[in-house]
Amino acid sequence: MRIHKLYQCFAAAVLLFLLVACDNTDYSEKSPFDNSAYLNVAASKNTETFTFNRKVTSQTKTFTVKLSYPAGDDSKVSLKVDPSLVGVYNAKNDTHYEMLPAEHYQLSQESVTIPAGKTTSEDISIRFLKLDELEIDATYLCPLSIGGARMHNIALDYLSSFGMKAGINYTSYHSESHQQFTNKDNKNQTSEFHTTSGQTIDRWKIYVDQSHTLPREWTLNYGTSLTYASDHNTQFYHTQNGTDMSELNTNNRYNEYTYDFYVGFSKNMGEHLSFSASITGEYYKTARYHAWAAYPTTELTYVMTPAHILQLSFTSDKTYPSYWDLSESTGYISGYEEVQGNPMLKPSTDYSANLNYILKNKYIFSLAYDYQPDLFQQLAYQSTERLALIYKTLNWDYQQSFSATTIIPFKIGHWLDSHVTLQAEYRQAKCNKFFDLSFNHSKWIGLAMLQNNIILSTKPDIRMELTGLYLSPSIQGSYDLNHIWAIHTGIRWNFANQKASIQVKANDLFNSMEGNIDVTLRNKGQYMDMHTNNYSRNITLSFTYKFGGYKEKQHKPIDTSRFK
Repeated sequence: MRIHKLYQCFAAAVLLFLLVACDNTDYSEKSPFDNSAYLNVAASKNTETFTFNRKVTSQTKTFTVKLSYPAGDDSKVSLKVDPSLVGVYNAKNDTHYEMLPAEHYQLSQESVTIPAGKTTSEDISIRFLKLDELEIDATYLCPLSIGGARMHNIALDYLSSFGMKAGINYTSYHSESHQQFTNKDNKNQTSEFHTTSGQTIDRWKIYVDQSHTLPREWTLNYGTSLTYASDHNTQFYHTQNGTDMSELNTNNRYNEYTYDFYVGFSKNMGEHLSFSASITGEYYKTARYHAWAAYPTTELTYVMTPAHILQLSFTSDKTYPSYWDLSESTGYISGYEEVQGNPMLKPSTDYSANLNYILKNKYIFSLAYDYQPDLFQQLAYQSTERLALIYKTLNWDYQQSFSATTIIPFKIGHWLDSHVTLQAEYRQAKCNKFFDLSFNHSKWIGLAMLQNNIILSTKPDIRMELTGLYLSPSIQGSYDLNHIWAIHTGIRWNFANQKASIQVKANDLFNSMEGNIDVTLRNKGQYMDMHTNNYSRNITLSFTYKFGGYKEKQHKPIDTSRFK
């Protein structure tokens, strides 16, 4: 449960609040990270208010974005209205304000650029419209968040005539976030602070790959790569009620080296049998952890007849923790909940074995076993030393699962094409050192899913998609999770000789996938009942036109999975 907040603004009808974050630290002698951006209205006060009556139909608030000090490059800052922050504000202030409806506000722009050498952006405005249509004596909130992340990537690749590929890749990433925190306890005492957090990553990768086609349908592949990453994580606390919180400040630098080499081969043994195998050796090193590891992979396909195919595979891979999880920082969700980093995290490994039987090229029956030593996930722990709920990512002993899956397609006439997926899974999670506790939690889990493609009309060409799924109660570490279900649907009209289409899609139509989750914890004196309401329903309308001969250029995706 990780929550990252940027600057926050709140607006109200009758009272229009603008709760904004500011950074009052003097950076003439020091810098908390590369630079920080903030709203100019935060420099002197935390709220911006106005009142109106039925005769006031609109108002405009103007502000600028400022930098702590001039930057050497242009600085782009994003702005958006964030409805998810309404619940956070209400929970912290014991209020029940509603989100200002979207038709009553208009942000002049979604981003702003501060030129190199300058500290102030051009004017930005948020205009409040149709105020006479709002209910008088009701308070609304309009959360405005600002923030920015900059990423640059340069890649140079070379392909030789004899099958060698070589290249160098550099990625530069910088992000910053801000949190304005206010908490009122049961003694009516209020604590306030503002945090500025930043992450700067420089990552280099050099690789060489070689492939050979050998006689008798043998293929040989081998290669090596070296990756170096430098990560700088910072988090600084700025009190707003006079209390010194500097002991919570963190400024961590993290260097990571990964060297790997691999060799693999594949062979077609006639029309019925094909086989491939590879092994990757890796050396991974950080300041606190280093290890050699090997990751074998193999796959065997046996075609008894075209109607009966067997596939057997074994794979192994590694997952690395995010760079921010490795920091020593502590963030606060509320006066009771906090998120702690863990610099002692180490990578986890995933070993997976799968056996598939494909009948008549359409019916699939699968057995799978998955074993993940050192799996890391974030779980909650109720402190025995103070009144606090701590969220922290820790390495477990392992998680393992065994599953059986069946996929059955069927058709009704020419208008319905459906797939039924049924899965039964046994999952076990074990951790002998979870703070001062341990857990060994297991459960049988069932999944059922029905996917339908329906032809409503051929002239015009109108098609519909309808998917329903159900997942029985499951587990996550020491948590018990309730069942979930969802309905997804969509309709598409193809025209202009199949070159154009209009599509409407509705995902999680009843907001049941993430909108009603119950988390239960019962483990050796730890009791927690948590109910989460996330709005996961979304409806999209899209228009697509395919121009003759146009092919979209393919670009290698940049791996940002470990960035903040």
